[in-house]
Amino acid sequence: MPGDYLSGKVTLKGCKAQRSLPVRPKHQLHDAGAETAFTIKEQDALVLHIHMKSPEKRRCMIPAVIRQPKAHRAFRVPAVTMLLGLMLPGCTHTTNLLNPTTPAFLGSYAATVDSVDVGELRVVSFNVKLGRNIPGAISVLEKSPLAGADVIALQEMDEVGVERIARAMKLNYAYYPGSIHPTDDRYFGPALLTRWPIERSWKLILPHEGRIRHQKRTATGAILRIGNRRVLAYAVHLETQMKISEQGRRDQVQTIIDDAAHFPGPIVIAGDFNSEGIGPFLVRHGYRWLTERVGPSITVFSWDHIFVRGLEARQAGVMHDVRGASDHKPVWALAARVEPAALGSASR
Repeated sequence: MPGDYLSGKVTLKGCKAQRSLPVRPKHQLHDAGAETAFTIKEQDALVLHIHMKSPEKRRCMIPAVIRQPKAHRAFRVPAVTMLLGLMLPGCTHTTNLLNPTTPAFLGSYAATVDSVDVGELRVVSFNVKLGRNIPGAISVLEKSPLAGADVIALQEMDEVGVERIARAMKLNYAYYPGSIHPTDDRYFGPALLTRWPIERSWKLILPHEGRIRHQKRTATGAILRIGNRRVLAYAVHLETQMKISEQGRRDQVQTIIDDAAHFPGPIVIAGDFNSEGIGPFLVRHGYRWLTERVGPSITVFSWDHIFVRGLEARQAGVMHDVRGASDHKPVWALAARVEPAALGSASR
C-alpha cells in the first residue's frame, strides 16, 4: 500500500481503541501538537479502521474528540420521516472531522529545486468526483495545458487518491480531510499539490452545516516556497446549491479571506465554489477572477474558479476532454507576479 498507512494494527475493546502504527517516511501525518485524548496518529489509525464498519458501529467507535456532536444522538421521528430516510439512503449524516490539526496527510515526491525567480504561475483546479477515477485524473492532469502546474487544487479526494496522484506526478502535497463521506465511507476533502516546497499547511473549517447530511466544509491552506517567493494557496470546496444559501457560501469565502488577510505575498484561492455568483464577492475584496470568462466547468454551470491577489492574469481556460475522469472539467490559469508598487492598482 502507498505509504503503508493501512498497515497499522487496531484492537477494539468496546468503544476504545489500542493501536500501533509504523513510521511512514513518505506519507506521514502532520503532528501539530494537538492536546487531545487520542494522539493524532491514534485518531488517524482509528478513523481509517472505522471506514470498514457499518454506520451504527462507526458512530459508536469514533472518539468524541473527532466526532461531529450530532452524529451519535438519537431522535424520535415520525413514521413518515423514517420511511423517507429509507427511500433516501444518500441523506445519512456525515461524520465531520472538526479537529483543525487532524487527520493530516503530507507527502514529498517533488525533486529539490533551486531558489530561482519564477515569473509566471500555472494554477489548476479539478474536482475528481469522490476520487473514484484516479488513473483518469492523472491522465488529464499530465496533459497540456494542465501539465507542469505550480499549484493544483483537488476536491472530493481521499488520502489514497491524493498520494497516488502526487507519487505519479512527482509532487509535494498537503491533504486535510474534512469529513468521512456518507456515500463512499471514505475521507472527503480538498488537497493542495505542488512541485515546490510546502513550508506550512493547515485545515480551515468553514462555517455552516449543510442541510440533510449535516456536512461541514473545509479548505486546505498552505504556504509554498515558489522560487524565491512565498505564496499562500487554498484548495476550496464550498457547500452545494441545495444545502446552504448563497449568503452561506459568501460566509464560507469570507472565512478564507479573513484567514489570508495578513499575508504579505501573492495569494491563490482555487476550487469548486458551487457558484458563479461568488466571483464578484471576491473581486470586491481585492481578488482577480482569472477564470471569469472560461465557460462552464460542469454541464451548463461555471462553478470551478481560480482567484488571485498580488498576481495578474495572463491566460485561463477550461479543459473539456476529461475522458470520464469526473463530471467536472478542470480549470487552469497562468498568472504573473505583480510588483509591490502595482498592488494598489489591482482591479477590485
